[in-house]
Amino acid sequence: IKENPNGFLERIETIPTDKEHLSQDEVIRLASTPCSTPALKRAFLFSCLTALRKSDIKKLTWEEIQPYGSDGVMYVTTRMQKTKDIVHNPISEEALELIGYSPDKRGKVFPDFKDSMTQAPLKNWLREAGITKHISYHCSRHSFACLQLDAGTSIAVVQRYLGHKNVATTEVYAKISDAQKRASVGCITLKK
Repeated sequence: IKENPNGFLERIETIPTDKEHLSQDEVIRLASTPCSTPALKRAFLFSCLTALRKSDIKKLTWEEIQPYGSDGVMYVTTRMQKTKDIVHNPISEEALELIGYSPDKRGKVFPDFKDSMTQAPLKNWLREAGITKHISYHCSRHSFACLQLDAGTSIAVVQRYLGHKNVATTEVYAKISDAQKRASVGCITLKK
């Protein structure tokens, strides 16, 4: 082909869509709501705290959770299923407590977690928590990104957590995050 045929085509306009996510209050409410499928609850909340995709949660092993450095902070080091990139991210104490971390455990962290849990059981759990948004399992990842940005975490740090190669991919979440806009609204003034 001597010429790029795309140059002759009209551009298709895309309609921006919002990436649904949970607020901090909704994550807390979900954590305090009983779930008929405990494996789902642990996996989903762990994803909210770590930004791991469902595919990464399904294959995550205890051996991939290790201390890094002399301060004893625990990290998850895993090859992401989707991108094949390696992530090396710190894990909060709360996330470790959620999964019952112990250095002597072996095998998969979520051996009972199944794809089928992310349909009706997830919807039922959300409804019982009083959450009416259309939330899929992947929204746990969106929630992580938005909550981190709302808390003031730099977009570069969030980009590394999510494993995005390009910051433009991460900027989608910055558009969702209103907390920083609300906090900055009074920064410019006409008064001394």
